[in-house]
Amino acid sequence: RFDLAVDLQGLFRSGILAWFSGAPIRVGFANGREGSPWFYTDRVPVADPDVHAVDRYLSLVGALGASRPEKRRFQFKFQDEDVATVRTICRRHGFSVDRPWIAMNIGARWPTKRWPLTAFAAVLDQLHESYREPVVIIGSSEERLYANQLRALTASPFIDLCGEIPLGCLPALLSTASAMITNDSGPMHVASALGVPVVAMFGPTSAVRTGPYGDGHYVLTGQVPCSPCFSRVCRHVPELECLHRITPTHVVDAIRPRLMAHVPCQ
Repeated sequence: RFDLAVDLQGLFRSGILAWFSGAPIRVGFANGREGSPWFYTDRVPVADPDVHAVDRYLSLVGALGASRPEKRRFQFKFQDEDVATVRTICRRHGFSVDRPWIAMNIGARWPTKRWPLTAFAAVLDQLHESYREPVVIIGSSEERLYANQLRALTASPFIDLCGEIPLGCLPALLSTASAMITNDSGPMHVASALGVPVVAMFGPTSAVRTGPYGDGHYVLTGQVPCSPCFSRVCRHVPELECLHRITPTHVVDAIRPRLMAHVPCQ
């Protein structure tokens, strides 16, 4: 039996789950979508929708009387076996996590969040000219297709770990990266929470609301009027201009100062 249900997501499915929990007190945002507020006993107003999701969620628990720390940091505790698994997989691919390396995430669940593979290939070429350290592609087994397509677009070497790292071991891997280049994605949030410097490309979504949280990160956008549209389908011509306006040079210029402290330049 539950005494309290807190719905941070604010969708129909999360609202009805809170209701089915049987908790006598059910708390959620007053502006929740898909009719979710109907399932709450207490609705918390949102003063400003354009705040980061972390701060918005903290405002909800703050309404319950919980304290909100001024200095916020995330904590990941790695199991020894997770670290050992990561080291074994990386050794099998010929690199050590004890040396500087650059993480690159080329996938995203929404097609509209994916920066073009041709652009990632150009970034790989520019990084290969300036840095000796390996670039490692991370992602799910389904995203191995993108890595194979990327390999056909560049002669520059990279290490493909798509589908190799168990999800539970991803924090142990990313904690050793010098920096990360990424689309708006789950691994982006893991890296930023670990304090790894992130350069992220944003198109249809809002970096203000769901960008990498904390200091030391850099977000690139195409700065077009229709962005953010929060849509999985682009209805404009030219298509996905919000991402296509971001050039490989923009990305390399953004990542360079974040690598200076970790990766020696040739």
